[in-house]
Amino acid sequence: MPMLFIVTGANGHLGNTICRLLKNQNQDVRGFILPLDSDKMLKELGVQVFRGDIRSKDSLEPLFDLSNTKYKYDDIAVIHTAGIVSISHRKNPLLVAVNV
Repeated sequence: MPMLFIVTGANGHLGNTICRLLKNQNQDVRGFILPLDSDKMLKELGVQVFRGDIRSKDSLEPLFDLSNTKYKYDDIAVIHTAGIVSISHRKNPLLVAVNV
């Protein structure tokens, strides 16, 4: 059964590696990146690029829109590699909003 893979943080080290591996297996991949991030390498791989803020429903809706595809929601795998790293011991609401 064909699958659509959605990779958040697609141009980060882990996300890009996952996109590369999936495209090498001829999988359909949508990559989600920040609005100002470069999409050059992802487009060269054949990844369909979406931009936005992971915390914004409005940013995510186009990413999950399947209306012009062969896929149904059961055919999607989301790989969440977008993240923010901190070594602080303080609770940071932004870390939770992005990483969880």
